[in-house]
Order: sequence, then structure tokens, then C-alpha cells
Amino acid sequence: MCSRSALIAIGINETGFWEILGLMVDDSESETSWTEFFTWLKKRDLRCVAIVVSRSHRGLVRAVRNQFQRTIW
Repeated sequence: MCSRSALIAIGINETGFWEILGLMVDDSESETSWTEFFTWLKKRDLRCVAIVVSRSHRGLVRAVRNQFQRTIW
């Protein structure tokens, strides 16, 4: 059996409804994996990220800080 990670982003749209913004399956939850995921979301026009709520996984926290500098985590 192979261990995999599901990277998921959920957002709240202008009308207040929750939406799945993206899902990516990867080999790990490394900073590189999260950076690739966030880059992909940005290419799909993700912008104006005000707040990120997440676990305090080291790779995820670093990627959030690098990709969304003005965002509250």
C-alpha cells in the first residue's frame, strides 16, 4: 500500500457559500507539494486570499507564508 496526501482548498464565495477551490493528490505534504498546489490555484485565478485556516504542518505553514505574504494565517 502506498501512502498519499490529499491537498484540498475550500473557500467562501461572494454570496457566502463554501466551494472546493481545488484538490491535488501528492506523495507528501511537503512545502514543495503545497507550493505547487498554491501555484496551480493562482494560475486558475485564485486571488484576494484574506485568511488561511489550516493545521500547523511545517511545510504547509512555510508555503502559505511564501505564497500569500499579506494573508492572515
